[in-house]
Amino acid sequence: MAEAGEGAATAAGGGGGPAPGRVPEGRPSPSLHGPATPNTASSPHAVPLLADVELVDRLSGEPIAYSPVSPSGPSFDVPELGLSGCVRFACGSFFCVYRCMWQGAEVAVKVFRDYRTDFERGAPPRPTEAPPAVLKEVDTVKALSHRNVLRLVHAWPRYGVLAYEWGDGGSLRHQKLSGGDVLKALVHVAWGLRYLHSRGVVHGDLKPENVIVVGGVCKLADLASVRRLLSRSPAAGLVFARRASALRSRGISGWGPRLGIGGSRIGWTCTSLPTWPST
Repeated sequence: MAEAGEGAATAAGGGGGPAPGRVPEGRPSPSLHGPATPNTASSPHAVPLLADVELVDRLSGEPIAYSPVSPSGPSFDVPELGLSGCVRFACGSFFCVYRCMWQGAEVAVKVFRDYRTDFERGAPPRPTEAPPAVLKEVDTVKALSHRNVLRLVHAWPRYGVLAYEWGDGGSLRHQKLSGGDVLKALVHVAWGLRYLHSRGVVHGDLKPENVIVVGGVCKLADLASVRRLLSRSPAAGLVFARRASALRSRGISGWGPRLGIGGSRIGWTCTSLPTWPST
């Protein structure tokens, strides 16, 4: 995701405040306006951080201020799946998303666009076989558990229907955030990416629409395009270990997201950074 939305980017403007507390001796001075000056005296291979580690760690646990969204329109039930009060929220190129009630809780139900007519009539889709894309998504998502990755609540694979936790703030595309909240959102997304990469998974389709706001927490969603970064085979593990060793020899101890703010545009790229504490 190259940008957090034009409205959010304009609101951010490159602002932000200094890191709280005293900066420990030997650590680059934190800056939210540009790269910090690395302490090259202590390490010739030091990688500049664009935000103080303690500040970023704190922001990762702080919710953003957001405007709740709610779908409107006719509602329907799908009794066979135990879904009630379903209202269409959005349709993309391949899937439609509905807000439904399931076992007393709001959920975001994801259905193939081609099956939406039957689904909105209250009948679950009946493909001749479970859609491969749905099986792939379920297989990947069921093994993930992180506060910045949208949680799969239930799945009906043979119908091609998935239920995720409901995001009451919609996606980042629906929000107009202050500069401070844009920075928090970036950190939330970066932590989610860091977790996915630690599990050998890359998202593959990161954009504002695929970052869902749940109670002020930004979560990566729409994992239909995820790709396995690493095989679990011994040979792949050996290659990974050799690459990690090569990076460590250059003073780089891990992979992580790099946050950047420049002018009125805000974005992140995946690059090499010293490993930050897990959350």
